[in-house]
Parts: sequence; C-alpha cells; structure tokens
Amino acid sequence: MSKARSPQYPQIGLKEAIEKVDAIYRSDYQNPIPRVVAAQHMGYNSLNGKSLGVLSALVKYGLLEGRGDDTRVSDRAVVLIAHGPGAPDRAQAMREAAEGPELFVELDKRFPGGRVSDQAIRSYLLTQKFIPSAADSVIRSYRETKQLVESEIAGYATEEPQETQQVMNSSAPSPIVRSQGGPTAPARPAPPYIGSEIANIRVAKDC
Repeated sequence: MSKARSPQYPQIGLKEAIEKVDAIYRSDYQNPIPRVVAAQHMGYNSLNGKSLGVLSALVKYGLLEGRGDDTRVSDRAVVLIAHGPGAPDRAQAMREAAEGPELFVELDKRFPGGRVSDQAIRSYLLTQKFIPSAADSVIRSYRETKQLVESEIAGYATEEPQETQQVMNSSAPSPIVRSQGGPTAPARPAPPYIGSEIANIRVAKDC
C-alpha cells in the first residue's frame, strides 16, 4: 500500500525561513552552490526529507532560486537580511515572500485576513487531500507567517508618522502677525542695531 501524500506546502514559517537563508548567505553570499552545500550551511548533514522540505519552503517564499542542483540566495532574501525591522523595503519584501506559497494565497482568498479558527482551516485542508499531520503543519506555518507580516507592517507604520512629522516641522511656515485694518503678513525680524542708531541721533542733536 502506497504512503499517503499531501499537496506541496511550506513546512516552516517565514521567520524560520529567513533565519535559514541568512545562514546560507553568511557562508556563500549569492554564489550558486549545490543544494547539499546549502543544506549543510543550514545545519543538516545531507539531503534528506527534512532538509529537502526546508529548501523547498525557501524556494516557495522566493528566498532561494536556481535551476537543477544549483541554488543561490535571491535578491528578495538579501533585502530581508540587509534591512532591519521597520524599513519600508523590508516590509514590502516581507509581504511578497508571504504571498509566495500558492497554498497561502489560496487560504487568504478563502479566509480573508486569516480571521478564522484553526479548526475551520484544518477541515478545509482535509477536504483538499491533506493528511491530518500535514494539515496541522500548514496551519502552524501559515499562522506564524501571518503574525510575522502583521508585526512587520505595524513596526513600519509606527516609523512612518515620525518621519512625516519631522518633515512637516522642518518645512513649517513663518509665524503670522495680524496688522490692524489690514491683511495678515509674515512677521519680520527687527532691523539690527536700531537701538544704537537712535542713540547716535540723540547725541548729534545734543551737540
């Protein structure tokens, strides 16, 4: 009897995927390398069920790319590695990575925003030929990824108003004074040394 298989899905969440691709990048940057070498950089001894599943997840998130046995760290992964939390480029790359797995896009369409119980997602996955253990793994990866993206966007949202306020303050207009019976006009600074000039005039008259 053949072993039951589930449709393809990312076996790890996006946060762990970024940590794994960072380990590859630190060792070989964006150089093309065999998949077995990539697996070793991530801490695995060889290509096996676990390491192949993780490599597949990195590809689904768009963090690894390549053909055949060769693989390399993608530009999207470099953006995530290079920029800290709250950076707009990182937030955009995070959203794109989260939308990489086709299954996650399907779940987002069926359950907008992920606002649904785990049991509802599990029931749906079972009807899509997922075995129970795989369905539980999908839910875990999906939830972790959604939480990471939401926290990343929230961090970016708190940074943006501060930058906007600084720009507004630097470009603030001059104070306005209102003259009697006339339109408002910008305040003008007093001419320099006006006091000394008046004093000189008085001295001249006394002489």
